[in-house]
Amino acid sequence: MPKPEEASGGRDRWTTLMTTADRHEAEFIVGMLRANDVPAIVFDQGSTAYPLILNDVSVMVHRDHLVKARFILENQGDA
Repeated sequence: MPKPEEASGGRDRWTTLMTTADRHEAEFIVGMLRANDVPAIVFDQGSTAYPLILNDVSVMVHRDHLVKARFILENQGDA
């Protein structure tokens, strides 16, 4: 998984939308955002050497899409 500085636009163009201890939740949200044309990545600073230790995982979005990403996240249950 790319680090924010390795993703297009550089690190200063990415911001944290949310954090969670559940990597699967983060992956789901990134998929939902990408399906709505919001550039998003999962950023995990945790160690994979100890998989039972819970680490926060961040969902990061391109700064230009932060408002749209927040709207999508807040309204994900509405259909």
